[in-house]
Amino acid sequence: MTQPRRILWFTFSAIALLLLPNGAAAQNYVTPVVKPTPPGQLIVVNNGPGSHTDPHVHGDLVSYTDQQNNTAITVRYFNLTTHTDAMVPPGYGSLDFLSDVRGTTIVFTRSGSSSPIFAFDIAAGGQPVEIAPQPGSFRSGAQIGDQTIVWQDFATSSSSSSIVAYDRTTGATTVVSASPPELNQNPGISPDGSTVVWEGDCANVTGPCSIWKAIRSSAGTWNSQQLVSQAGGQSHPDTDGTIIAYSSAPPDGIGGTGHLAWQPVAGGTEQVLNLPGSAIDASVSGRLIAFAYDSTGAGVYQVAVYDTAANVLYNVTGDVLPTGNRRTLNDISVTPDGKVRVVWQVYENDFHLYAYTFNLPVADLAIQKFGFPNTVHVGQDIAYGLLVHNLGPNTANDVLVTDSLPANTVLVGARPSQGSCTGPAAGSGGTVTCNLGNIVKRGYAIVGIAVKVTGGAGTTITNTATVGASNFDPNPSNNSASVSTTVSASSRED
Repeated sequence: MTQPRRILWFTFSAIALLLLPNGAAAQNYVTPVVKPTPPGQLIVVNNGPGSHTDPHVHGDLVSYTDQQNNTAITVRYFNLTTHTDAMVPPGYGSLDFLSDVRGTTIVFTRSGSSSPIFAFDIAAGGQPVEIAPQPGSFRSGAQIGDQTIVWQDFATSSSSSSIVAYDRTTGATTVVSASPPELNQNPGISPDGSTVVWEGDCANVTGPCSIWKAIRSSAGTWNSQQLVSQAGGQSHPDTDGTIIAYSSAPPDGIGGTGHLAWQPVAGGTEQVLNLPGSAIDASVSGRLIAFAYDSTGAGVYQVAVYDTAANVLYNVTGDVLPTGNRRTLNDISVTPDGKVRVVWQVYENDFHLYAYTFNLPVADLAIQKFGFPNTVHVGQDIAYGLLVHNLGPNTANDVLVTDSLPANTVLVGARPSQGSCTGPAAGSGGTVTCNLGNIVKRGYAIVGIAVKVTGGAGTTITNTATVGASNFDPNPSNNSASVSTTVSASSRED
């Protein structure tokens, strides 16, 4: 670390005097850059007879509904690596459908005299087990995230339903949605099971609806609230625990019948993908959103994948399977090694399922932040140093550092060891953005930022910087860093 520290100190000393142009406010509508889908493998899921529908994927496992005739409906699972296919043991006289998969566990609805939720552990084998048994239950749309299972529960009639969360560890069930008579439907859940999203306040099964979220606290309680949206009705939400993606009816004056939208789970600016036509069936994994997209309004949907970090759109089915009818009911899974699995349903005399797997270039970026001095008076400067390190295994492309200047400070200047920085003019507050270009494996770049303290005597100033790239980052926990500085309450000595 001797050389980075020396360069860091040089950057501290060299900062001063770089005036930056005014920055533009973040836009609500995002126009993607369309790129060819990365090379990969196209796989037919269960290349056998019958209709195969409603695919869900996690890692190499795809669960789906299989229908061989009007009465035999079962849940099956397919391994994308071994290409082996098997059936969840069926119940006598029952119909199994609407499955989801997480790890080696599949959850689904088993319909007979009632419609309970069952779980099946592929690794353990044996028979499926009913979840939270209740006589006469009418449940559907089960989704699984780690130790949490959620579903749509019709308590009394088909015109009202609740979203219920089940804790696999304690066996406790919690209604996370508003009480009936509202219709709550189409739940989604984050991989760790801590965030649930769904359509709520629905007038009927076709909407219009609004998106709701419930977040589990460290104490195990669920806190629910409606998502703030500038659009009309919303539908088909999904979440990875960081963002919530959904289809939204466009506001007045915007073309198309529905758009792909997303926003942070914690709340913030609602982003809308600026594309003509209609976007439905959002599925989220990592920073990627898969969705069905009809660019012409003719009802012929393709499956696309949007990279929220790189602002890149891949027209997956248009690139790898250009012929065929409507492709919808898709799902996506991204593993920490950057491997992407996308699955979808298409009608070809019967309904068939396809999967496409490809790899994103992986680079683990880490950022450290330093501040000098530790204590300042009003009117003095703080020098910040940002050290960005690429831990590999690939070159990090289009590296971007963002630093939102704290309250009671204005910019003096900013200077990177490579690339360029833009942001507010010197003497103004705001956000500094530095485009650092590419950083090779085990390489680093340094940014120096100087600010003047304009107020806040007796308080603590905290400054946070974040880094990202167009690569897939397997460890986002080290992508931000903060440093705090004490503003002395006493007057500055001469």
